[in-house]
Amino acid sequence: MLALLLSFGEVHALTYAKSVTKRQAFTFDLVADRAELNTRLAPTEGEQVNQIITAFNCPADDIKLYARRGYQVKVLTLGCRQPESPTEENSQRSFEFDEYPLVIVINPGSVKRVENFSEFGFMYQTGTIMRVSDVDRNGAPEFVLGGTVYECDDPDGTNSPCNSEGTIVVEARNGKLVKLKEK
Repeated sequence: MLALLLSFGEVHALTYAKSVTKRQAFTFDLVADRAELNTRLAPTEGEQVNQIITAFNCPADDIKLYARRGYQVKVLTLGCRQPESPTEENSQRSFEFDEYPLVIVINPGSVKRVENFSEFGFMYQTGTIMRVSDVDRNGAPEFVLGGTVYECDDPDGTNSPCNSEGTIVVEARNGKLVKLKEK
């Protein structure tokens, strides 16, 4: 019955998210600061990553580095939210990161910011990155995104349980996200 309420894309995303094994999924490490981040990247990668971070005036206190053992592609996320009280130092930070963090894909010889996460937003800016993988090993990481897709109104007052969460699977290709089935 639940499957009938979901669109094909949602069923596809749920099936995909469940099919990614722990061996295929990237794990992440919290990185203390930019100095530690630079020790985990090749010098040219670190330089390019730091240029992107500086361009968006992101704080360096919420850094996650996603990787998979024996695999060269890495994904970096930084909590680059608009500050509640802008100061001269942080006034240039973009409102673009209200829902998702700044995301950078690092391939050997290529560092690209993923620019269009906002196109895959959820209600009330609840979108999160639930999982990162590269199951097809094409160097373009897949992201399982999840968040609220509708409100659970209770017009009859029964307080019946309601799951209002949904998922979508997207892949980062050349700095842009595309739905996974759009190959």
